[in-house]
This record gives sequence, C-alpha cells and structure tokens, in this order.
Amino acid sequence: MIENTWTPVYFFEILLLTPIVALVMYFGLLAFDAGENVAFISLCIYVCAAMSCLFANCLMGEMLKTECDRLLDAYYQCDWYVMPLKYRGIVLICMIYTRNPFKITAGKVYEFSFNAFAGIVKNSLAYVSILRTLLV
Repeated sequence: MIENTWTPVYFFEILLLTPIVALVMYFGLLAFDAGENVAFISLCIYVCAAMSCLFANCLMGEMLKTECDRLLDAYYQCDWYVMPLKYRGIVLICMIYTRNPFKITAGKVYEFSFNAFAGIVKNSLAYVSILRTLLV
C-alpha cells in the first residue's frame, strides 16, 4: 500500500530533479564566472538541499534492502534445521519471502539505493557538461 502511494511521487521527483539540478548547477557556474557571489551561494544551497532530499530517499531504500538481507541471515542462522517440522516450514517460508527484499521505487522502475544516487549525480553532472559545451 505504501509502495502504491509514494511511487508516483518519487517518480515525479526523479523525473524533474535531475534536469532541474543540472540547470541550477549550470546557472550557478555562470553566476560564479560573472562574480555574483550571492546568486552562486543561493544556487549552491538549493543544489545541496535537493540532493540531500534525494540522498535521504536513497538512504532509506538502501537501509530497507540491508535490513531485508539481515533478516534473511537471521532466519538462516537460527537452528531451523533442528526445529519441529511445523516450525521449520514456517521459517523456510519466511526465508523464501525475504530473498526478494522490499524496495523503495520510483514508478516501479527506478529503485532507490546508493548506486541510484551516484547515477543521478553522474547524470546531473553530464547534463551540466553538455550545457557548458553547447551554450558557451
């Protein structure tokens, strides 16, 4: 239920955040080159705030994935093989469900993780590079 509620919001955020951050970075570089320190600092603060929000989502996604892995390990480390057959089956079913960890996704296409955050930062910087090449 949570996944269905927040997926469109996260998708909209990812879809708009990368190009907007790239444009703000580009205008920040222009402001820096022009010697407009106040504009440069305010644009840097905006980029830091936007990236912090995105990092928080990616951190939560990574933590959720890590906790699912730890739960699977905890199920495996308990002495499930010496339990009565009834409980052994229950533990094995729990282990099967935790093999596919929960994920925080954007549009059910994009999974939030540290690798995803690094990809977004790389894409933003690539867009800035393209803008500098084309518009300068």
